[in-house]
Amino acid sequence: MILREHHGGMLTLHDGDRLVERFDCRHDTHRALEWLRQINALRLADGTPIFAHARHRGFYLWPFFQEVLFHGVCVPWARYREVIAWLGARAVVCDHGGLDAFAPFLEILRGGPRPAPLRSFAFDTLLALARRRSDPHPLALYDLIDHDFRSRAIRETLEAMGVPFSRFRRFETRRDGGAAFSGTRHIPWAIALGRKPGRAPALHAETKTDWPPAVLDRVLAWMDGMVRQAADEIEALIAAWARRRPRLIYGIDDCGAPNPIWAAAKACGIPTVGHMHGSYTACHAGWMRHGIPHAFNNVRFDRLFVWGRYWKRKLLQYTNLFEEREIEVACPMRPPPKYQVRRASAGARRAGDRRIVLVPYEFLADQPAIGVYMDQMIARGWRVLLKTRPDEPKEDQLASYQLRHRAQVEIVETLSDELLSTVDAAAGTMTTFLYELLPYGIPVWYLETGFTMMEDMVTDGLAHRVTLAELASPPDEWFVPRYSGDGLEFLDTRRSLREVLEALLREHGLR
Repeated sequence: MILREHHGGMLTLHDGDRLVERFDCRHDTHRALEWLRQINALRLADGTPIFAHARHRGFYLWPFFQEVLFHGVCVPWARYREVIAWLGARAVVCDHGGLDAFAPFLEILRGGPRPAPLRSFAFDTLLALARRRSDPHPLALYDLIDHDFRSRAIRETLEAMGVPFSRFRRFETRRDGGAAFSGTRHIPWAIALGRKPGRAPALHAETKTDWPPAVLDRVLAWMDGMVRQAADEIEALIAAWARRRPRLIYGIDDCGAPNPIWAAAKACGIPTVGHMHGSYTACHAGWMRHGIPHAFNNVRFDRLFVWGRYWKRKLLQYTNLFEEREIEVACPMRPPPKYQVRRASAGARRAGDRRIVLVPYEFLADQPAIGVYMDQMIARGWRVLLKTRPDEPKEDQLASYQLRHRAQVEIVETLSDELLSTVDAAAGTMTTFLYELLPYGIPVWYLETGFTMMEDMVTDGLAHRVTLAELASPPDEWFVPRYSGDGLEFLDTRRSLREVLEALLREHGLR
């Protein structure tokens, strides 16, 4: 039988051409956080906390993988555990269709991935050769993929300043070898996800958890493999930098997969500076380290640049990783758009007017649940505008919402002053784009779904909580913005990215 993934998290099971079962799977991030805390609270047979058992050069390695443990295991377990129970020992082939929401998790539960010895040898050989050729510039940049719209501004600013920089090139498969060999200024590194077999440690006899023992055993073995690979990667980077090393590492504040880079830099005395690239919420487990005391989170950036004072407060509200002295208000990584919005005063529109709601696409959200809201808005005669992202096909973004009234959704790629002046509300669950709209007097709606990443917008008095039941007869206050400030606390634009980088480079003798 074949298990197929579809946009929005739906799974269908097929036996040839026959549809056997359909699963509509919904997010539950509150429950996922509880699953994560239960794992982090485990103790080994000798009583050692699980987060303290793996050390290398004094660095605690278990906390390195909180982000992937949460999003790669706990979130799909909260979402798909009934499917896993239904499948049992049934032999299925997972056709993920490039979506990879369920298939990687199923692979973990089945004890994989297990790379073939010959392929592993080829991978390791190419990586070792690439490391030997690496001759980095004094400034090393850790950024995301080339077409990522968030990190592009950093590269373009440094190029405009005439500052040479090296980039980290991530090795995941042998195909990455070509990119790493395209120049000697790259710094190759290997992602530690699933490349090395591991084994689950023995747990304390009094261990109590809601995790099924067989599932927990697979998850802990998978984590152990990543911990082992992280230790190898730290050593490989230290050895490479013994020959030639950068003097400063700056870039995206990724507190997940590249943690071996930050550990190796710390061991080599290379300063590291991370720059905030997305919102901070309780669901950002890599930044927050739920249930792991600060003393055991001893690998992080030396300094962290955030967009505004709100984000510094928000991070300190949840984090066990960073200290206040390490967090600096700098500037947004990319300049936020500036609009000249001319909105009608509150209550100026008649209740019978056709409302216009802007829905920014959100790649991590429970899109089908949001789609139910969108369908209900359309059924009321409202216009629904879907603001798409530039880095995913528009049709895929629209398809993820599983809409009944799909043809009536208007796709918007760019926003204009004229368009925003007509928008009655912007609705979503997890995108930082909602914060960018706050200074323009546009009411923000937090749509209640099982994906609760941006719930703080409600508790912090920035957005209206919107439920399906109330949407049937929306109160007037939903169309009045809760926030009336200038937005600098979220996106402090008093200094440009260029000014921030000039000061940083001068401080480290690179200008």
